[in-house]
Amino acid sequence: TAAQLARLAYLINDTTTNSTYRSLYYVQTANINLSAHYWDAIGYSESYYFNGNYDGRGYTISGMYTQSGSTSDFSRQGLFGYVYGTSDDSRAEIHDLGIIESSVQGYKSIGAIVGAAYYCNFSNCFNCSEVSGTYLYVGGIVGYASYCNITNCYNTSEVSCEMGQIGGIVGYARDCNITKCYNTGEISSTNDYAGGMAGYLVRANVGNCYNTGSVSGSTTIGGISGYTSNSSMIYNCYNAGTINCTDGTGLRESGGISGGIYDYARFYNCFNVTSSGISAGICYSTGGLYL
Repeated sequence: TAAQLARLAYLINDTTTNSTYRSLYYVQTANINLSAHYWDAIGYSESYYFNGNYDGRGYTISGMYTQSGSTSDFSRQGLFGYVYGTSDDSRAEIHDLGIIESSVQGYKSIGAIVGAAYYCNFSNCFNCSEVSGTYLYVGGIVGYASYCNITNCYNTSEVSCEMGQIGGIVGYARDCNITKCYNTGEISSTNDYAGGMAGYLVRANVGNCYNTGSVSGSTTIGGISGYTSNSSMIYNCYNAGTINCTDGTGLRESGGISGGIYDYARFYNCFNVTSSGISAGICYSTGGLYL
């Protein structure tokens, strides 16, 4: 129930009960409507985090509203704020869950499912609610992800950020694997690093994914990734969404698949079908590149 979900957030966020409840297996057994109350994310810091298993069983959560502000106090917003698996062999799990008819907003590290995640597996999750952030790391599913696997997830709603590193699935991805995901929502940044899948990739792989949503930003934007670096790889992906580069000096670092490239990014079996608003059909290269 909504009350039980709120109780879970309280137990994870409380100093006396966090260690008891953060690593357990939770199963959602019905759709939950939070009745448009302001939501305190489950886990909110490096000290109070979730590292268990949340099984949504294909149900949804609606009426979830997070608070926005201009300070770090409003960071790590989403159903979960901070998810922290301890290692590659001890991962948190969040799966088979959807967020609908909600408004997820905040300052930094904002995602409908999770604000910031380390060593977490996401699978069969989706978002159909607006997500917005003021500063950095904003994604339809997860805002900031490190050592995460994201599989069979999708976003259909608008994702926006003032400063950038924003994507339909994840805002910033380091050492992650993103597979079999898609975005149809509008991705909008007033600054840079915006992508249909991810805003910024570092040693991360994106495969068998596609984007049909529009992507806009001032520079370093792409249909799949805004910035692709450090031997990251994009394979078997395509973009059919429009790209809108708003930089006043021209179409700087914008591409159908990726905008900025650095340190031997790799692309295999990718294609793009949009032609307006970009400086390169596949990618705008500023560093080493394999095609």
